[in-house]
Amino acid sequence: VYVILNVLDIDGLYQILRNKHSTVVIGKKLDFKSYGIDLDFSDKALLTFAERAHQEKTGARGLLSVFEKFLIKFEKSLPSTSIEKLLVDEELIANPNESLKHLLIEDGIQSFQKEFLVEHGTYLEFDEEAMRLLETKVGTELKSIKQLCNDLFHDYFHGMRLLNLESFTITKEAVENPEEYLNNYIKDNYNN
Repeated sequence: VYVILNVLDIDGLYQILRNKHSTVVIGKKLDFKSYGIDLDFSDKALLTFAERAHQEKTGARGLLSVFEKFLIKFEKSLPSTSIEKLLVDEELIANPNESLKHLLIEDGIQSFQKEFLVEHGTYLEFDEEAMRLLETKVGTELKSIKQLCNDLFHDYFHGMRLLNLESFTITKEAVENPEEYLNNYIKDNYNN
């Protein structure tokens, strides 16, 4: 028996991914769900995966290969976090390493905030400049973001208790020199 098959074009591969019964998409969603993470894809992301699979010239088999190659970093890094949702969109595809780093830093800070709140009754908020500086410090000091925050702000609960604060904002200056910043803050606000 001779069978002639036509090569799948980008639109054909895209339609496979958009199909609600797509084993490639469902399989990846189930993989992430086993870690407690809801995985979703934007239409543009699916189109990008179809384009990449088309370049491999292996037909529908290329779809699984493209998904595996792209998502492996996320699948290895996210299960040990408290992240519950991941949307694969064009921004994530364009900058996967930066996006993953940002997700991990946000998760580490939220974990630190939660523990600090539970242990000391004060919610520590981080402004944007502080977040960016912490991101930079994580790369240079080779620590997890949570460990870095613990090292920088481990004594802050004393000041929070002294001032009877329910919340406190960590600024860039607090990240640069945590002890001096807290001491100055206490001096400026203790009598109030």
